[in-house]
Parts: sequence; structure tokens; C-alpha cells
Amino acid sequence: MSSEFQLIDDLAAIFRGKHSAVQTGIGDDCAVLEVDGATLLLTIDAFVEDVHFRREFASPRVLGSRAAAAALSDIAAMGGEATALLVTAALGPAWSPADAREIATGIAARASAAGAAVIGGDTTASPGPLFVDIAVLGRIPPGGHAVRRAGAQVGDVLAVTGTPGEAGLGLRHLLGQLQGELTLSPDEAERVVARHLDPTPRLREGRLLAGCAEVHAMIDISDGLGQDAGHLARAAGLGVMLDIDSLPCDPALVGLRTRALKEWTAAALGGGEDYELALALAPAAIAEISARLLDETGTRLTVVGRFEPSGPDGPSVRLRDGTRVDGLGWEHLGQDGKKKDVL
Repeated sequence: MSSEFQLIDDLAAIFRGKHSAVQTGIGDDCAVLEVDGATLLLTIDAFVEDVHFRREFASPRVLGSRAAAAALSDIAAMGGEATALLVTAALGPAWSPADAREIATGIAARASAAGAAVIGGDTTASPGPLFVDIAVLGRIPPGGHAVRRAGAQVGDVLAVTGTPGEAGLGLRHLLGQLQGELTLSPDEAERVVARHLDPTPRLREGRLLAGCAEVHAMIDISDGLGQDAGHLARAAGLGVMLDIDSLPCDPALVGLRTRALKEWTAAALGGGEDYELALALAPAAIAEISARLLDETGTRLTVVGRFEPSGPDGPSVRLRDGTRVDGLGWEHLGQDGKKKDVL
């Protein structure tokens, strides 16, 4: 287990206090609380300069919107509705009050689009980088239920919304890391950079999927499909067999996939920050749920793997040739915060 996730386990052991209202605590996308008959969701997400973003890549308003989208995506992963946001901002000396107002404008716009309001928070100073921390309160609509990471069953398929991996390509383009056959055309660059800087949390999709009894588990793809599918596998004590030939690709990027297949596949499995949803669902329901999702939200659902019994080395995510890929993706405290690439 990588150091970040070992630390989370250690912290969970420290914060092991119980409360009758807490249905789900540390270890899922949101905490789930039952309060006076209402199912509430709570999550918090940090956004740190030079860890999560580079200032030169986007305006303060765009950065604020992106920070809010990341936090709201956790609510989507549980099938919830966002209600309210609390925002803490620590401004470094290079960030002015005007910058702070622009960041706030971006956060407010993203919250409003999600049907939520920003209701407070805290401001302070930072000796260096900007730090924004966003807590989101959500709820499960009456009669619904929160979809957790645990719940996948042997024989379930692993499916994803949209086209994971584009945000990772967008970041690599901004960092100047794409060369040779992976160099992007202007149209390709515009698309993947937009996916990195302006992701859309799949709140409508999450609510629809949560209303389907055949959806057994769900997570948002923030750290990379390989790693996040691994969270679903470990939560269920199962393995996942991924079919890389089934990974979805937007028609605008088919040419890129053709000329740089290995690099495109690595981005699809390990890019992260697309904030698409990955879910486990009963195979008999694939056609019906896919059709409903496309009809009601315009978002495609693609089957990319299958859950199977765990192997001798425990829950894992593997390709058909046996390559293990649940180590792909972002891990803050491991390998100097770098993406892992095992393909």
C-alpha cells in the first residue's frame, strides 16, 4: 500500500470515535450522516498552489471554479445533491484581494451551477502558496440512498462515464511534457486543456445512477482510473480485470490514440482529475442504464472491465496480460507526488 493510503488508514485508527448519526466515516468519497430522518453528505477537498495547480495556467476565476468542481465531485460519487459550501482561503503574498475576489467568483459560479450556495468559511494569510479548502454539505433525496465504494459483486461490470484521461493529457500539454507523436493539434490541445482546467462534476449522472438498484458501488475518478478502480476492488475484496481496448475515446481524439496508443492508454488509466464516475453494476442492466443515462444527461457509459474473485495477492486491478495497474495515478505522499506509469 502506498504511503498516502497507509497514512489515511493510520489517521482513521486515531479518529475512531463513534457517533450514532455517522453511517459512513473515513474511507469513502463522503461521510454519510443520518440526522432526524435526513441522509446528509459531508466532504472536504484541498487545493494547493504548485501541488494541484500552477498559477500561470489559468485565471484566478477559473482556478476557483476548478477547486469547487473537485469538491462537488465527491457528492456526485455518492449520488447526492449539493446544498452548501464552506471555503477557507490562505492567500500568499503574490495573491491580491482582487485575485481573491476572482477566485470567489469562480467558486460561486460553480456552486450555483450545482444548485448549491456558498455560506461562509475563513480567510487567512499564507507565507507562500495559495491554499483553498472547500467543504461541501450535500444530501440524499428522500427515498434514495448513498452509493458507497463497497458493494461490487463478482460478475459485476466496471463502467465509466465520459472519457477519462483527457484532463491528464491537458496537464501534460500545459507542462510541455508531450513530444513526438503525442504532440497535440490546436483542436486537440484546446479540448484536453479545457478538460483539465474546467472539469464538470457528474452530479446529475450520479443521482440517476444512485437511483438504479443494479448500481452496487461508485467512485469519482480523481486520481486515475487504475487507482480509483482499485479503491472499489479493495472495498469489496475483489479483483478487477480491465480491458484497455474498451477504454472510451472522444471522436476528436481518435487520431491521437491511433498515433500514440501507449501514451494515450497511460493517460486514460492514470491521468486523474477528469471527475468522471466509475461504477460497479449488474451486467443485465447495462443496456437499460446506459440508454437512460445518455437520454437524460447526454453522457455515455462504457464498460471497461469486470469484477472477479480476488487473486493470491489480494484485491487488484489488472490488464488481460496480468499487468497490475491499480498503482497508476496520483498519490500525494509517494514518489515525490509524481504520477506512476507502469505501462
